Amino acid sequence: MNTADGRLFGIYEKALPGTSSWDQKTKSAKAAGFDFVELCIDEDEERIARVDLAPSKARELAAIARDNGLSMHSLCLSAHRKFPLGSMDDRLAARSIELTKKTLDFANNTGLKVLQIAGYDVFYEQSSAETYARFRRGLRTIATLAEEHDVMLGLENVDAEMSRTIAQCMDIINAIDSPCLEMYPDFGNLSAQEVDYLTEMPKAQDRIIGLHVKDTRPGQYRNVNMQDGTVDFDSMFAVLRKMNCSAPCVIEMWNEDSPDSTDIIRSALQFVKDRI
Repeated sequence: MNTADGRLFGIYEKALPGTSSWDQKTKSAKAAGFDFVELCIDEDEERIARVDLAPSKARELAAIARDNGLSMHSLCLSAHRKFPLGSMDDRLAARSIELTKKTLDFANNTGLKVLQIAGYDVFYEQSSAETYARFRRGLRTIATLAEEHDVMLGLENVDAEMSRTIAQCMDIINAIDSPCLEMYPDFGNLSAQEVDYLTEMPKAQDRIIGLHVKDTRPGQYRNVNMQDGTVDFDSMFAVLRKMNCSAPCVIEMWNEDSPDSTDIIRSALQFVKDRI
C-alpha cells in the first residue's frame, strides 16, 4: 500500500509502452510505485480478443502480475464505443451485451474486481431519446450479469450529453438500482467540459468505487501531461478528503510510444501522492 489509509494506486495500461509484454508492463508499473495496472479493452481487435482467452491463459496474466508484486483490480471496457449498449442496430447492441458477459468471465478468471463502463449511449451514431433508453436497458442487463459474477461496474462520466455530469450519472445509477453498479468519476472529463467538478463530485458521496485522475484542457480530454492542463488538483483532492473518499486512484495517461514511460508515470504518481 502507498498511503496510511490503504488507498490503492493504479496506472492505465496505455500509459505503458504498447509493444511491451504484460510481464514488462507490470514490472514497469511496480518499478514506478503502482499497486496495479488498469487493463484496457478498447476498440483494438487484439485487445478485445483477451476476453476469449481460455481460463488457464487468463489466470496466467494474473499470476504474472502477482509475481511482479501487483494485484489485479480494474479494467476499462472502452470497447463499448465500438459496440454501444444504446445502438439502434440490434446486432451491435447484442454484441455489446455479449462482449460484457465475456469480459465478466475474464474478470472472474483473473480476479479483477471492477469493470469501468464509459457513459456513452452511442459513440459513432446520433444520440436520441431512444438511444438513451436503449443504453439504460442494456446497462440494467449487464448490471444483472455483474451481480451473477460478483464484479462491480463503475459508470464513468464522459463527453456525452447523457452523462457529462456526476448528477446525470447518479440519476442513471439510481434508476438501475443494482448493488453492483456505482460511480467511477473522471474529474478531468468534468474539467475539459468546464463543469464545476468541485460541486459535482460530492453528488457521488459514498458511491465512488474508483477514480480516474488525469489532466485536461477545455475540449481536450487526452494526451495532456500532468501539470500541463487546467485541472485544479489541489482543490479537487481537498474535496475528496472532505468526502472521506479513499477509493482506488488510477492515473490515466497515454505514453504508449514514449521510451521513458516509466519515468513519466513515476513522476505523475509522486505528483498525485504529494497532494491527495
